[in-house]
Amino acid sequence: MSPRHPKYPHLLPPDVRLWDAYLDQSNIDRHVITYDVRVGTPAETLPNWPAKYKAMSWDLTMRRIDAVLFLPHEIIVVEITHTAGFTALGQILSYPELYRRTYTPDLPVNPLLVTSRLLPDMAALLNFHHVPFHLVKPGT
Repeated sequence: MSPRHPKYPHLLPPDVRLWDAYLDQSNIDRHVITYDVRVGTPAETLPNWPAKYKAMSWDLTMRRIDAVLFLPHEIIVVEITHTAGFTALGQILSYPELYRRTYTPDLPVNPLLVTSRLLPDMAALLNFHHVPFHLVKPGT
């Protein structure tokens, strides 16, 4: 299993380097960012399950947003992946709505994809769906 970074518990090392590079290149205040934000509906559990198993099921079956930026006029849901393909597209299209359903915020919720590589057709599809993305070349 790959080692995890303590600041970003579920990001893989290439994604950690990518995110750190993005933060270094942007003017985002790091204090407005929350990581591993759970959204959506967890899988059903049986009534007789012990509390610890229900908690484990909740933890494992809810969707997890990589980062959420809380800005004065909007909330930005961020998908961080070094190679963006159809999985990233599905996540970044779904997470804003799941965030809205889970937390019912008063501010608009918008998507952002941070990546270092787009697979073929991804730029066109992201543009078609009005999903902003940043191509970042992290240092090694």
